Amino acid sequence: MKRACFIIAGLFVIPPWLTADDRLSRNLNRGIAAILLAVVALTTSVQAYQGMATPPLHVEGRWLKDPNGKNVMLHGWFQPTGAWFNGQLFNDPTTYTPEDCAGALNIFKKQAELLTNTEPLFGRTHGWYSSFVRVWTPSDGWNGDGTVDEALQDRAWNNMYIPYVEYCRSRGIYVVFVGNCPDGGTFMSAQHKSNMIAFWTRICNSYPEIKNADNVMFELCNEPVVIESELGNGNWGSVGTEYDIAMQTYMQDIVDAIRGTGANNIIWVPGLIWQGRLQNFASYPISGINIGYAGHRYPIGANDASEIINNFNSDWKLCSDLYPIIVTEGSWHTMAEDQGLRTGTTEVFGITIKNLYDEAGNISWICGFVGEAIGGLDAGKQPSE
Repeated sequence: MKRACFIIAGLFVIPPWLTADDRLSRNLNRGIAAILLAVVALTTSVQAYQGMATPPLHVEGRWLKDPNGKNVMLHGWFQPTGAWFNGQLFNDPTTYTPEDCAGALNIFKKQAELLTNTEPLFGRTHGWYSSFVRVWTPSDGWNGDGTVDEALQDRAWNNMYIPYVEYCRSRGIYVVFVGNCPDGGTFMSAQHKSNMIAFWTRICNSYPEIKNADNVMFELCNEPVVIESELGNGNWGSVGTEYDIAMQTYMQDIVDAIRGTGANNIIWVPGLIWQGRLQNFASYPISGINIGYAGHRYPIGANDASEIINNFNSDWKLCSDLYPIIVTEGSWHTMAEDQGLRTGTTEVFGITIKNLYDEAGNISWICGFVGEAIGGLDAGKQPSE
C-alpha cells in the first residue's frame, strides 16, 4: 500500500466547485493563517479511494480489525451539518423533504469526494486518504423531554443521512454518527440518559440501512462534562472512583439498549471532561462486543512536548493499552482564538501528538472540522474571532 505522511501549514484549498461562492472567496482572501493536518494513510490503515469497499470492522482486544484480521487505523474529518460550518453554501434543511435536503447533501458529497481523492490536486504532490467522517446527527424533532416528531426524523434520515451513508460507502468512507439528543447541556443527567436510549434504539429499530451497516459506527454523545455519583443525588464530578463507576453504569445501560435491538455496529463511548479523560475506562470498561472509546484532543495552550507526552501517558495511554480509541475532534493552529483551545504549533503539538498516536498503533484520528480540512469554509467567521 502507498504510504503518505504530510503536514500542511497555512494552506487554504480552493476546490473548483466552491470558487463561485463570493462569500467563500472573501473569507479565503482574508488570509487567515491556519495549520491543517492532512489525513495520513499508514501501511496498517484502511485507505479510501473511489470504489473501495468498506468491509465490516470489529474490535478485538485493543485493536480495530478488518475481516482478514488486519489492524486498522482510520483517519478522517468532522462534518458538522450546519450551513455555517460549510461556507453558507446551502440553506439549512428544516422540513427535510428531498428538495429541502438536496443542496446540503450535494455539498457533503462534494466534500467527501475531495477528501478521498488520492490524486495530486491544486498544485500539490499529494492527494487525500480519508477513511472516516464524523457526522453530527440531526436533532430536528427531538425535545428535551425525550419526545420526538417521528415523521420529521424519518425524513431527515431517509432523505439526507442514509443517502450520505450510501455515498460514503462508494468512496471508501466509514461514517461515525455522534448522538445529538438535546436535554439542556452536557451533564450526564437521568434525562440525558433516557434521551440517548430513546434516540439510539429508535435509530436502530427504524432504519435497517443504518443498523449493522458495514460502514456505520455510533459515538454515543458529544462531550460529556460531569456525572452524578448516583443519578439524582446532585453530587456532580468527573474525577474519582465514584464517578468512574457511575460513568461505567451510565454508558453500559445505553450500550445494552442498543445491543438489545440486534445492532452490532461499533460503539465509541465518550469520556468525561469534554471527552478529554479516558483513563477511567482502563479500570471500569464498558462490556460487550465492538466497544471502543472516543476522545477529543486540543492543545489547550499546551505547546511543550514533555507536557503533552506526560499528559497522554498518564491518561489516554492507560486506555489505549487495552482498547481502541478514536479521536473525533482535534486540531490546532497559531491563531489566538477559542480561549487558547486550539493554539499550538505543528512543530510541537502536531508532530508530538501524531507520534503518540502512531506509537500506540490503535488510535484513529481526525484532522479537524471540515472547515479546517478545506480552508475558509467558516464563512460567518471574522478574522478576529
